[in-house]
Order: sequence, then C-alpha cells, then structure tokens
Amino acid sequence: AIKVNEGNPPRAGLDLLLVDPCKLLTQDDVISAMGNVPFGPRPMSQVEYHTACSYVEPTLEVDSPRLYLSLDPADTWDMHSPDVQTVSGIGDGAYTREFDGWRSVRVLLKDKVIVEMDIYPPDTEMAKQIVSKVIERLP
Repeated sequence: AIKVNEGNPPRAGLDLLLVDPCKLLTQDDVISAMGNVPFGPRPMSQVEYHTACSYVEPTLEVDSPRLYLSLDPADTWDMHSPDVQTVSGIGDGAYTREFDGWRSVRVLLKDKVIVEMDIYPPDTEMAKQIVSKVIERLP
C-alpha cells in the first residue's frame, strides 16, 4: 500500500513550478491577435497552485491594452461565480465573464491545468485565439 501524506495530497496534472508562464506566448502571438501592443512579459507569481505572467506593458491610459495569463490546478475548476457564459470549441470546458471591464476566459484541460486569460479590450474571440497558442505550447 502506498502511504499518502494526508496534509498534502498528490495533485494530478501539470507541475506549475516547472512551467514558465512568460514563455508560453511570443511577441508574434500577442501582436497578431491584439495589434501593435507594448509586449513585455513580466512574471507575476509562481507557486505550486498558481503561476501567472503579464504580457503587455501597461500604460497610464485608461484604455491601455492588457493581457494577463495564469495557470491553476485542474481540480479548482468548480470554484467560480455563477454569472459566466460558456465558450465552445476550446479545451475540455470553457467559460467567460466580464471582470472589471476586462474579459476573463478560463479553459479547462481535463486532469492537467486551467488556463485563464484576462484581456483588455474585452474580446472573447481574441482571448480564445491567444489561449489556443498557450495550449499548444504547454508541456
């Protein structure tokens, strides 16, 4: 019998400490989807249950484009608010919601990882295009 440390159950899926979230998109990916935005990947956090990168250099303008990618464990999928719209044609499940004027798209890769893209302008199709690039590059 295998002993499991009860305080720290084994996680299925991708080891988020081994993935650099700032290497999952290229400047071409971002610019071909969003236009000529100031590309500047900056790591935001990297812990075993959350890793994130901001891809667009923020400006002081109110409407400055923004792109924020995060990865979370697949087993946290059900922890979301009820006011979401389903998105089809990507991953094993996906939904989108407005978040503070941004558009947030979360995509489940079953037993692997959740990819979340927070984007401004709040364009779901733009977010899907970028998320699909991320999915192709995940280990």
